[in-house]
Amino acid sequence: MYSNIEDLIQEVKSTEDPEKRKILEEQLDDEKMHARKRSVGNIKFIAELFKLNMLNASIMFSCFEHLFKHFIDHNHEEYIECLCALITNIGKNLTEQIKMKYPDHIPNFDKIFNQLEKIYNEELDTKVSPRIRFMILDLLDLRKNQWVPRRKTEGPKLIAQSSSGTKNESNSSFSMFTSGSHGGSTSGSQSRSSSTNYENKSSSNDKNQRYQRIGTALKEYLDKQDYGDTYKNVQSFCSKTKCADFIAESILLAIDKTSQKFNPRERWGQFLGQFFCSSFCENTDIFESLKTVFAQYEEIKMDLPNFFQFVAEVIAHASLVVYEKGSTTAAKNDIMKAVVFQMNNPLPHIQISQ
Repeated sequence: MYSNIEDLIQEVKSTEDPEKRKILEEQLDDEKMHARKRSVGNIKFIAELFKLNMLNASIMFSCFEHLFKHFIDHNHEEYIECLCALITNIGKNLTEQIKMKYPDHIPNFDKIFNQLEKIYNEELDTKVSPRIRFMILDLLDLRKNQWVPRRKTEGPKLIAQSSSGTKNESNSSFSMFTSGSHGGSTSGSQSRSSSTNYENKSSSNDKNQRYQRIGTALKEYLDKQDYGDTYKNVQSFCSKTKCADFIAESILLAIDKTSQKFNPRERWGQFLGQFFCSSFCENTDIFESLKTVFAQYEEIKMDLPNFFQFVAEVIAHASLVVYEKGSTTAAKNDIMKAVVFQMNNPLPHIQISQ
């Protein structure tokens, strides 16, 4: 499922030194955990795009079939975990959509649940752990209960709505990035040479200034919706080589914005859609920026539990603008589709067709 993990497994098997083997096994466990979180996280992102009508029921059933087939072929229970996470997130919406628009998929949906029941009852040769069996059971119960969870979940909060309510915490996502979360820990810096300290401090100051200017550009567009002025502003402080960083950092700031008058994520997504179609932005910048965004999930998930929903909103509205540009931006149109399935996710072979 994950080539780097498979390589690590082979290295563990071929290592005879007990101490080295133990270190590799610990590394393997860590890699598996992170890979699983990335996969489930990206599945949630796909689910949010479906709920925003960016993907249709046919695509979802392609995902189901792909996940189940690869579970059987490769004996990786992570595929079933992703399948359960996907159906749990979209089950209610999907049920309504197939009844109204895709009645031919009703038997297919029943078939998926029949297969899950067989896995739960251990009727297949391919087995799963007790954790996955309980996950399947929860999903089966959820469907029987008309997609109403047995336990109510607390509504998601923005970082700015966290319990402390202090100014520092209300801007926690911004301060996280201005304090150097992209650059790693500052521990041990006292042991570095004075020249290195000076260079690092200078680099940190440059980053902080850029983050502040990104925040200013974001606020400017949210308030005035003047793409031309904001675009010129971005060009004044962001070089093309830093374009991916600008996109990522602006998304992370946008998902923490609140307004009673408009949806900041929709509005900033509209800006990014135009930005993606500009000569300033390359297709690779879109890929790299989203990788950076998703890499921050573990750090901010406690403060922003609906992280994937908010990121999906930004990307969905950006995609709508890209699609409206038509054939002149065909390459970026394809990029927006490919991002959903090809960026660190377990669905690399699914072909998207609306």
